[in-house]
Amino acid sequence: MNQTYNILKELLHILGVEVPNVVIKHMLDTPVGNTMRGISDALDSLYIENNVYNLPEEYLSELRYPYLMVLPHRKDTFAIITNDNERKKALPDWEGVVLTARKTDKTTIYKYVKLRNIIEWIVSHQIYIACAILFAGLIVNAFPDYIATCHIVISSIGLWISYILLNKEYGGSIIDKYCKIGKFIGCEQVLDSKGSYFLSIFKMSDLAFLFFSTQIFLIHNDWQSYSFLLTLTGCSFTLYSVVYQIAVIRKICLFCMSINLIVWLDTIIFILSHTTISPNTPFSLISSGCIAYLLWLLVSRNLSLSIQNTSFTSKVSALYNKDLFDWLLSKERQIENIDDKYADIGKEDYRDVITLFVHPNCKNCKRVYQCIPELRKKIIVKVVSLASNDIGLHEYRKRNRIDKTPTIIFNGRELPEIYSIDDLKYII
Repeated sequence: MNQTYNILKELLHILGVEVPNVVIKHMLDTPVGNTMRGISDALDSLYIENNVYNLPEEYLSELRYPYLMVLPHRKDTFAIITNDNERKKALPDWEGVVLTARKTDKTTIYKYVKLRNIIEWIVSHQIYIACAILFAGLIVNAFPDYIATCHIVISSIGLWISYILLNKEYGGSIIDKYCKIGKFIGCEQVLDSKGSYFLSIFKMSDLAFLFFSTQIFLIHNDWQSYSFLLTLTGCSFTLYSVVYQIAVIRKICLFCMSINLIVWLDTIIFILSHTTISPNTPFSLISSGCIAYLLWLLVSRNLSLSIQNTSFTSKVSALYNKDLFDWLLSKERQIENIDDKYADIGKEDYRDVITLFVHPNCKNCKRVYQCIPELRKKIIVKVVSLASNDIGLHEYRKRNRIDKTPTIIFNGRELPEIYSIDDLKYII
């Protein structure tokens, strides 16, 4: 979803249509939101003229920029084409599908977009902001000296960057504009390399998250000794990171380098403050490490579940492919047409026909009733109530083995069980 959201947002910006972030997210919050269909539906809702074509390569030169190309073999799936060079780069992964979009006089215009985005960000992150302010206040009160304050602020920034990298490791996205600059800056190559693992068990992003969270939870009288010891240990990993990136793979990750810089800066602060290593008991270090480990488990689990949900949504959206739906439908049993005298029929100027067998006392039929008005905008809908005592209808039910409600018939065949009535509006 993040990828499709970023593509749609960029496309709207190029078209000169500024839309609040929350509106874009809402438009894509559908089962097909991460597909070309989802992007097209979002553009339709904004009254932006758009069309999807399957074209041979020679016709691309006739299209006006910008347009969207589908690149099924790439991770990013979509590419916005604004000039000839971008088109040439995308051609090797292109299989013929493009989406064109044009702003019209009817296109929805939103006011105060930047202000609405700021308010939306504050509202969506209000818990984190409140916790950060509360945490900062507690730290300043507990450790009023500048060393403690600087240490906590630096560690918090490091923890934030570590979270970004951790999110990437679980399949999330990172800020591309900081990760693909020139020939030498490439976060993907660094994070996906063998050297990003420690002892083939932990990723460096995991260690960084554990390192900074342990630093933050080291709140006790003897904290400086342990924090200084940890930063010195962390320096050895940063030296390895720098040498590996520059000398081995010859690519640099700005996020990784930022973490290295933060560790060095923290070390310099301790050295300038003449901090010495004279720890008393390791209990505080062990306890803060355990808390950090539990936090890492919690964050990792949430990130994993979030990515799994995104992956599941992506796989479910594949079921809305019309060709796949038609094939699955062809495997279902065929039902004979019912006499129209038994049915409540809407408009009859559509090609496809759906027949719904319902009963007034059926609780599961309520959702079917709710979908009927929207379905009738796209398809012929016949509603047959099984509450009737008509002998002909009873014989029809028995002959076609219709023994449950709701039973949904699409173009003469029973709807496959993996589909629901709600799914049809994305397939038709």
